[in-house]
Amino acid sequence: MPPGKTKTPWSSAEKFAVVLETASMNEAERAEYARRKGLLTVS
Repeated sequence: MPPGKTKTPWSSAEKFAVVLETASMNEAERAEYARRKGLLTVS
């Protein structure tokens, strides 16, 4: 998976993997996941 804060486009397989990995998570768990992976930035 591309590292967070990158301009590299994600492949369909990478996007789908994240969807599968986070499908059973609640909103707070998904937010924590996104922060850990560098997918969520707080301005």
